[in-house]
Amino acid sequence: MSEQNSVTENLQTGEVDDNLPVTVIVPPAGWMALDFADLWRYRELLLLLTWRNISARYRQSVVGYGWAIIRPVLSMLIFTFVFSQIAGISTSPPQNLAVDENLLAELKADDEIAARLYVFLQADAINASPRTKSYDNGSARRNWDTLFHSVFPNQATPPATIESAQSMFQPAIDRLISKNIIASANWTNEQIAEEKTIPRLTITPYRPPSQKEIPYALFAFTGLLPWMYFSGALNAATTSVVTGGALLKKVYFPKLILPIVAVLAGLVDLAIQLVVLVVLIFWYQIDVGIHLLFAPVFILAAAVTSLAIGLWLTALNVKYRDVGQAIPFIVQTWMWLSPVVYPSSKVPAQLQGLYALNPMVGVIEGFRWSIVGEAPPDWSSVAISFTVVLFLLVSGMYYFRRTETTFADII
Repeated sequence: MSEQNSVTENLQTGEVDDNLPVTVIVPPAGWMALDFADLWRYRELLLLLTWRNISARYRQSVVGYGWAIIRPVLSMLIFTFVFSQIAGISTSPPQNLAVDENLLAELKADDEIAARLYVFLQADAINASPRTKSYDNGSARRNWDTLFHSVFPNQATPPATIESAQSMFQPAIDRLISKNIIASANWTNEQIAEEKTIPRLTITPYRPPSQKEIPYALFAFTGLLPWMYFSGALNAATTSVVTGGALLKKVYFPKLILPIVAVLAGLVDLAIQLVVLVVLIFWYQIDVGIHLLFAPVFILAAAVTSLAIGLWLTALNVKYRDVGQAIPFIVQTWMWLSPVVYPSSKVPAQLQGLYALNPMVGVIEGFRWSIVGEAPPDWSSVAISFTVVLFLLVSGMYYFRRTETTFADII
């Protein structure tokens, strides 16, 4: 009689052959019962399933792994055109637009004209954006006449030539440049009629090194990388148990492996996309500093965040398949609630605490800072985001372990 027939007969009669290896599978007990030793024993299966997911992702695709580059690059170009060129979103943190009374008193003591120019520029919110401001034949506050009469209230007629305008304005401009209010000022002529021109003054506000504007393409790409990794891993983790249902019914292994595999597989795309990031860093001549060492920390944080939320969603998706249908919409909406295409500083101050509860806020802002080194994130917001991630991870593991015993039956 063959060994297989012998085992079958013993199972039917209830007899056990003491010479056969026996594996006893018991349901988890305790509060969370996360058996890391069990996961370690199945590490080879974990790596095998991860490699299978990676190799199957672009199978029968002409472009193959090129899609890992095409998707974020196209998104970066579209976001740059829409939000930078059309919407005019600035990537630098806002400066305090209030008039510095001490500086104003100092200017008044030395140069009344410089003091009035300073007040006018602050009222015009010149420091709200590092982009230049031009005063010419425009409307409202950008009108050359408005600027002139605000700075020279006792003069009736604005100067008609650059030379006369410079002689009146330049000492005050030089004074504000020395006080780091203005970075530069340029004069040109603007044609307003067939034989008439007026001076055109273009002013660039001063920005300290820590508050210089990041090129928008680089800003968007450093937000897209952690976001696209997170959203892809979250989508895959949510459906991992359902798609792996056939395997669950055939062989025992820790079910936690399935969402972990989904999170690990996405790291390959991220690694490919980092090559494009390196190119952008060289293109924009970004000075890489010691802050770059924090980049792996925030990548790990993105992975943990996707796993933490994925544990909840994959367990819910087994019982309620609507979860899998809703995830694409949720992820799309979530992106607009995260600092991918705009800096967190654009969020009103009264909403910053609520905004920080979004776990991806700290991840994205932290990763962006680790790359470009400008405008460090609000570390209190990062701490809040990481605390939320920790809570979701612990509670997600608990819920997953409590419900995993029913997965095979439901699927």
